[in-house]
Amino acid sequence: MRAGFLLSIAMSAFLTVPAAAQVFSFEGAGPVQLGMTVEAAETALGAKFEPVSPPFSEECWITSRADGKDQTIQYVIANGKIIRIDFFAENGEPKNLKTTKGVGPGSTEDDIRQAYKNVLVSCAPYYDCSEEAQIEAAKTRAEHGDTEPEPPPHFSVRVDGPNHDRGIIFDTQYGKVIDFMTGFKDAIEEKEICR
Repeated sequence: MRAGFLLSIAMSAFLTVPAAAQVFSFEGAGPVQLGMTVEAAETALGAKFEPVSPPFSEECWITSRADGKDQTIQYVIANGKIIRIDFFAENGEPKNLKTTKGVGPGSTEDDIRQAYKNVLVSCAPYYDCSEEAQIEAAKTRAEHGDTEPEPPPHFSVRVDGPNHDRGIIFDTQYGKVIDFMTGFKDAIEEKEICR
């Protein structure tokens, strides 16, 4: 009886894990696993998700916790299941989330290469990393009187899970991780989810 009570306390502590203790992996983030239903994920978090609002629909929506906690984490839901989990450090909350291999905001691209096999680096989908584009951007900035140097582009550093059906993508700038996501292969390859 007492063992059951202690197990119940331990499980309730696990179910309300704050972002600071969550760890990203090929399986999910903290208690939320890829493929979970919305109801199962809310139970695991101990919190409801924000309701669906435009431009999203019940078929595909991006959400976070309705209680306002852990706003650095967003959940992409398609057909009632979690397909991707994103971590955006710039949302102003603690930036101490890491993957199971210890990679997180501030980690270098070399750290990623040391932690994972089969690393693929490419220009982030929303940037043009070509030299011509950088020259053109500098000209445009100069025409507007902007003398600050153009920040370097973002890069996507992708690592695939063991079965190649899931992956983690790290968004880097200046060679360091700023954001990352974990998800099913199709969900992390798609430039825009829930259009």
